[in-house]
Amino acid sequence: MRVGNGQTCRFWTENWSPYGSLETFLLGNSQSRLGIARDATLADLNLEGNWMLPPARTQEQLQVQIYLTTVLLTEDNDCYEWLLEDQPTQRYNTSAVYSFLVWLFTLNRCPTRDRLLGWGLQTDATCLLCNSADESRDHLLFQCSYSWDLWSVVASKCELQPQRQWDATLLQLQNLTGSRNMKQLTLLGCQAVVYWI
Repeated sequence: MRVGNGQTCRFWTENWSPYGSLETFLLGNSQSRLGIARDATLADLNLEGNWMLPPARTQEQLQVQIYLTTVLLTEDNDCYEWLLEDQPTQRYNTSAVYSFLVWLFTLNRCPTRDRLLGWGLQTDATCLLCNSADESRDHLLFQCSYSWDLWSVVASKCELQPQRQWDATLLQLQNLTGSRNMKQLTLLGCQAVVYWI
């Protein structure tokens, strides 16, 4: 994340420093948040250009405090940047990966457990997500309670009525209405669900 005014950049959870999530870097197994609220933003911790942090008690805390001396809050909004080889880019795109996986699922060629068993591989057929039925493409995307909950939320955010059949879902996605941007976001949302499941 590129820090601007710090108003939306969460101190603990955003990837704003070279140390990644400070929740992981500073806390590890500890529950102590150093007196800093979990939802505190960088702006919350900066008073007139001074960082309001407790004294460092570990080497990691000292590293973060040293890094903070290089961070100046500005009038700009915080924003996310894609970095390739440590350089910001506008061209980063994951849609090819998502599209390829959806294509495999559309052709029913993704290596789900029913297909692995069909190839003669010795594996448990049970779905790892719900442990209640054998894993297949249709189960994984539409009958599994875990993935159905995920798909239902994303579909409703995209103003779709979630369907429980692959063919019905594909037909619904082929007949999207609305602006070009909304159609692209809806398709990307569907592809992302398939990818993350």
